[in-house]
Amino acid sequence: MESDVPTLSENDQQGRVGVAMAALAITNKLGWVFREKPTSDIGIDGEVEVRNDSGQSHGRLIAVQIKCGPSYLKEQTDEAITFRGDYQHLRYWTDFAVPVALVLCDPQADVCYWQAIDLRQVNFHEKGWSIQVPKTNVLNASSRALLEKIAGRLQKKDFVELALRDWLGW
Repeated sequence: MESDVPTLSENDQQGRVGVAMAALAITNKLGWVFREKPTSDIGIDGEVEVRNDSGQSHGRLIAVQIKCGPSYLKEQTDEAITFRGDYQHLRYWTDFAVPVALVLCDPQADVCYWQAIDLRQVNFHEKGWSIQVPKTNVLNASSRALLEKIAGRLQKKDFVELALRDWLGW
């Protein structure tokens, strides 16, 4: 009987495709480190460790939430894709210890788009929020400088270092 055979849902399959696409783009096109979160999560699929042109890392991270497939791409113009979310995820992402980027993957076009989760970019609605993901924000080398700038924002480790410097009198 077919019902006795385990199945993978279409949503789970699309999610795996998205993580693979994003990991490949980050590793091959940006030359950075991608670490997938191996356990069930509530809003972060992985982290990106930014490296300079020499391959050195300075501990700068960007957390990524990856969405893949036609359901996330249905509301778009020539310039941008509109992503809609609930307030619980927005709060989680804006409270996260490192900057968060939303990555939308289009497996048909073999491209990943991204947008930093920043309240200045969010549109608030009665039943949720939305953010525009520009189609110029492709997850490749052309976005390197913008992503480095996002990773350069103050992070939790910066506050710890400042407190230690102050306390130790550096």
